[in-house]
Amino acid sequence: MGHQELTTPTRFSWDGPCHEVYVSGSFTNWEQKIKLENVDGVHSSVLHLIPGPYQFKFIVDDVWETSNGYELVHDELGNANNYILVGHPFENPEMKQLDQQFTTRVPLQPEQMWANFPVEVPKVLVRTPLNANIMSKQYVPQTLLQIPDHVILNHFFRQRKRKAYQVNSSTVRYRSKYVTVVLYQALDDGTQKEVPELVDIFEKYQLK
Repeated sequence: MGHQELTTPTRFSWDGPCHEVYVSGSFTNWEQKIKLENVDGVHSSVLHLIPGPYQFKFIVDDVWETSNGYELVHDELGNANNYILVGHPFENPEMKQLDQQFTTRVPLQPEQMWANFPVEVPKVLVRTPLNANIMSKQYVPQTLLQIPDHVILNHFFRQRKRKAYQVNSSTVRYRSKYVTVVLYQALDDGTQKEVPELVDIFEKYQLK
């Protein structure tokens, strides 16, 4: 009997209003589509894949789609696909870094070593309503914001690079509806602040 390669449990998820979702990719040589199970409005399934890079795509109600929750790449034909790098099932990046640093000598203060390894924010958490580029002249309530990724739900976000005021937001979901609350808080310096992106919206919808 030949050597059997170890596989890694890998979850594929699609969040959004739809009826049926399938996933297909290079892990099946694009010859098979796998149905995702619907649990509380989130379609997902765990596949056992051999470690390595894979391109894949979702089939949402018979339409091929890519998800913002995964890295986006283009194949040799120019088609946009999602990309995932499946690691070894027993691979721990932090422990691998430790093995490269230590021999038989234990540092006097090992807790200080973690200060050199800050956790990077996943790219999907950058795609929040606060980072959406919205033109006030194009303000249409029904199509203003895209359906948010499920990974940003129930998180508190603060926008940086604001000198006159702070901007905070949080997004929650109830069934198929999404509600985003944005709080603009002026810095306490005794002057009146104007939020440029809200001026036109306020003038258009204020009571006359």
